[in-house]
Amino acid sequence: MNDFIDRGEKRIVVIGGGFSGVAFAIQLVRRIQARVHVSIVEPKKLLGHGLAYSAVDPDHRLNGPINAMAIDPENTDELLEWCQARGIIENDLEAHVPSGHIFLRRFVIGEYLSYQAFSHANHEGFGSTVQHIRDVATDVQKKTNGFLVKTSSSGDLIADMVILATGNPTPALTKPFAPEHAEHPRIIADPLMAGCLDQIPIDARVLVVGTGLTALDQLSTLLRRGHIGKLAAVSRRGLRPRAQSPEIRGLAPPRISPIAIMDRIDGQIPDFIAREPVNVRRWCRALRQEISRVVRAGGSWHEPFDAIRDVVWKLWPQLPLTEQQRFLRKLRVFWDVHRFRTPPMNDDMVRQAEELGRVQYLTANVIGVTTGASVDPVQVELEARSGQMERSRHEFDFVINCTGLDSGGAASRNPVLVNLEQRGLLRRHGTGMGYDVSGKCEAIDSVGRADPNLRIIGPPTAGAFGDPLGAIYITAQVKRLMPSAIATLGCASHAPPQEPRALST
Repeated sequence: MNDFIDRGEKRIVVIGGGFSGVAFAIQLVRRIQARVHVSIVEPKKLLGHGLAYSAVDPDHRLNGPINAMAIDPENTDELLEWCQARGIIENDLEAHVPSGHIFLRRFVIGEYLSYQAFSHANHEGFGSTVQHIRDVATDVQKKTNGFLVKTSSSGDLIADMVILATGNPTPALTKPFAPEHAEHPRIIADPLMAGCLDQIPIDARVLVVGTGLTALDQLSTLLRRGHIGKLAAVSRRGLRPRAQSPEIRGLAPPRISPIAIMDRIDGQIPDFIAREPVNVRRWCRALRQEISRVVRAGGSWHEPFDAIRDVVWKLWPQLPLTEQQRFLRKLRVFWDVHRFRTPPMNDDMVRQAEELGRVQYLTANVIGVTTGASVDPVQVELEARSGQMERSRHEFDFVINCTGLDSGGAASRNPVLVNLEQRGLLRRHGTGMGYDVSGKCEAIDSVGRADPNLRIIGPPTAGAFGDPLGAIYITAQVKRLMPSAIATLGCASHAPPQEPRALST
């Protein structure tokens, strides 16, 4: 059994120690008016170093300004003050853009989260504790008085409440790659693995499969290292993430009074959408019309798009499942390139290299990948549209998989999720993205019942809410569910002192 002494405190087990898990633990112990013990089960050495923030490459930066990274929406200056106290911003001149916005290196957020988790190990006030159990959770069993969480080597943990914060899945190869390609030395299956590019000589011919933000990261790293070999990035539509707004980049002054991002997230659905029927086609048409109106008035598409982005958690659940599926099938790729924007410094670096012919972007399907011995190049067959389908074969010394996250296969690789689903305690969402949850993030079982003591937060709720993927949207989600979670534990809550909110992103 777990080794802490039961002193009448409530016991919460958080499975997953990335951004979502740490954000939940911090917000809980700050708000609850009782003593609780939070165990975060995470195999990594440090908490907070999840998929997004375990990067060590200095060229891998956040794709949102610093004011969108608050772990606690009621204290949005906390990260900035933490960075200033350590000279992080002062010593990272490339983090600044002309508008004054700051784009931190991703590993800084990992360090910040680790610090916060450590500093809350024994929280003042009601004496709550946060414990990192460096282990892998293997099963969760529901008991009459709570849950039993099994781990690989730390024994069993008793929990009054379990929080599933399993985050995003690691990247995985998909067709036309074969399963054995994951082990081939010339194919990098997981581009987020530290040091994965170290084996690539500077004169190697490299193909990046995918043209999103991960591809931008990999190209930035190779260019910074002085790569002189052929660099190409390919995707079926050739779509690339859009740039930050002119106001954020400092290319134009703000046109409207800035609004705190949390106020936008908590605010009303914009009128140009609210007056439309609940229908993807009508919403898209209304958005296009509003963009046209704003652009004619001297603004940019970012304004109306962001007005929808920030309330997706309210809009998405209104759509029937067939409409959600239609959006994911036909429109998601276009939404994503506008939703997930580039860090300006990375975008500038790669576009300059593109103008010089050092990087080439291709629009084509990868329809075949053939490997030989470890010293042989990789044969890649592409199929491009140019009036008619044209096929071509190319040789590359290395291929980097940047096709995105394998959301569909993630559950099958996590024993806790597999076991909970087999017992009927979890139910897959109809979109194929994550699990069914209530509006308060309560897990919904196989017969449609919500369990207030088993909650799911962050990316595994994307099917239910549409977009709890960025940091600020995860912390906002945690903030919304917190009163319900504290009430379920039979405790009172309080709101922390209000801090000045950071300006709009």
